[in-house]
Amino acid sequence: MRSPIKAVILGGLVVALAACGSAKDANKGNFSKAIQAYLDTQNGLCAALPAKSLPFTLADQDMLSQQGKQRADALVDAGLLSKGDVEVKAMFGNRMLPGAEYSITDEGKKYLVAGGASTMMRQDAFCTGKYAMAEVQNFTEPSDMMGAKVSRVNFLYKLDGAASWAKSASLQQAYPAFAKQTQGDIEGKAALILTNDGWVHERLFKR
Repeated sequence: MRSPIKAVILGGLVVALAACGSAKDANKGNFSKAIQAYLDTQNGLCAALPAKSLPFTLADQDMLSQQGKQRADALVDAGLLSKGDVEVKAMFGNRMLPGAEYSITDEGKKYLVAGGASTMMRQDAFCTGKYAMAEVQNFTEPSDMMGAKVSRVNFLYKLDGAASWAKSASLQQAYPAFAKQTQGDIEGKAALILTNDGWVHERLFKR
C-alpha cells in the first residue's frame, strides 16, 4: 500500500509537471507572453507630426493641409507645440498668405520620438504610455502555413501610464486613435508563429 507521504509527494510532482508545460504549447499563457514581447517594442500611443521636421509652417486657409492644421493646433492645445503668426508662400504663384509657424515646447521635447510615427513617411511623433496585455480572448488551432505553424489570436490590451495631454479634447478629435485607446481595453488581432524557442508575433519572426 502506498504511504500517505508518498502519495502527497507524487501528487505534488504531477501537479508541478502539469503546471510547467512547454513554451511551444498553444495556450493563452504562451500567447500572452508572445504578444507582450511585441507590444514592448512599440513606442506607445503616438501622434505623428503633420510635417517632416520642426519647426514648420502652415497656411491658415490652405485646403490641402486642413487636416495638418487641425492636428498642429491640437498639439498646441496639448502643450507640445507653440504657435506664432507668420506669412506663408502660396503653393501656386508668388502670393504670401497668413499662416502660423509651429515649434516644439520644452514639454514636447519630453515626448518626441524620432521616426516614431507608424506611417509611410515615418515622421517624428509625440508618444506616451506603454501597451500591456489584458487577456487572450480566443485563438485558432495551430495550422501549417507556408512552412510554419501559425495560430491567429484575438486579444485585449491597454495603454498604461499615458500623460495627461493624451486626453486633450482637441487632440482626441484630431487623432481618433487617442480617443479610442485612452478609454479602456483595446481589441487586437495577431498571427503567432511557432519557433524552436516557442511562439513569436509575426512581426518579430525572422526567417
